[in-house]
Amino acid sequence: MTQSTPTSEAEVITTAKSLLRNGAFAEAETLLAPAIEAGSAKAADLLGIAHEIGSGTPKNLALATDYYRVARDRGNALGTYHYGLALYKQSAFAEAFAVLATIAEVNPSAAYWAFRCALILPDMGENSAEATRYLTLAARTGHLGARVKIARQYLRGQNGRLKAPLGYLLIARAFLSGLRALKRGDKQRLY
Repeated sequence: MTQSTPTSEAEVITTAKSLLRNGAFAEAETLLAPAIEAGSAKAADLLGIAHEIGSGTPKNLALATDYYRVARDRGNALGTYHYGLALYKQSAFAEAFAVLATIAEVNPSAAYWAFRCALILPDMGENSAEATRYLTLAARTGHLGARVKIARQYLRGQNGRLKAPLGYLLIARAFLSGLRALKRGDKQRLY
């Protein structure tokens, strides 16, 4: 009994994910390459992930970045996020900041990593308005690390924040929020 070839984008992605989980990179690539040629941003993002983590193929961040760029150029928000993180991992902090800032309003992790980029950029730093903006945005949209960072600022009196009781309350809320995110499997709030 032979399996039929997946035809829809959703079938291609589902089948390719299964193949990648089993280390069958060549077969997954055979499915994903035509989908990318046909304009699938999700296929480009998935192939980028496979190259980045080395799922059945050697790890190759440069090639993964190229696929993430294709996904971003085709309007895929998750591909945009992966592209920004790949730039960050390659120490292209200004570029990463610009990319992540474009989706920070809809992706809590993108807002947090835009904040992390701002910390590194020489014209910004931790006390800059841009860094504070993205940290606050990440925390407001539920990012656990951002909430803990703000709570610590309150506890330490940083950035004009010296309210220990509020800091302790924010730490407790961040912890509970993290537990709920883990229960739901909501990775965008954790990383």
